[in-house]
Amino acid sequence: MPEQYHTQSCLMVMGSEGRGEQILKTDQDNGLILADDCQWLTVSEDMSALTETLIKLGYPPCPGNIMVSNPEWVGTVSQWKSNIVKWVNARDGDSLMKLAILLDSHGVAGNPALLDQVRDALFERCLTMSFCSLILPRRHCASRRR
Repeated sequence: MPEQYHTQSCLMVMGSEGRGEQILKTDQDNGLILADDCQWLTVSEDMSALTETLIKLGYPPCPGNIMVSNPEWVGTVSQWKSNIVKWVNARDGDSLMKLAILLDSHGVAGNPALLDQVRDALFERCLTMSFCSLILPRRHCASRRR
């Protein structure tokens, strides 16, 4: 990660590595959070290069494509918060899996306060929409939504 972006970004790992359960190297599960005012014009190219470097170091690509080379796992704080709302409202298996993956995230480089902002939004949304409301039909949850 270029040094000039250290305060404006947070590289996070997820899955077993994010939970601190990883003893041996496995596949990549990572994402990037950018400050809303960050102007990193080469972020896509830089994150693709990071993914390729990790592959050369022996970290295979994630089979689910949960990597910084996938634009879905790179975004500003506001974009991450929007994704959280979208995933909570979708209430499908893929969206719930993405929420669970994000829940396991751990910052490894850059500004951890950005991850804290995203994680706070995730917890707030999940508390507002309790787990039961995630699995009940939408008509039963409408009064609980913000």
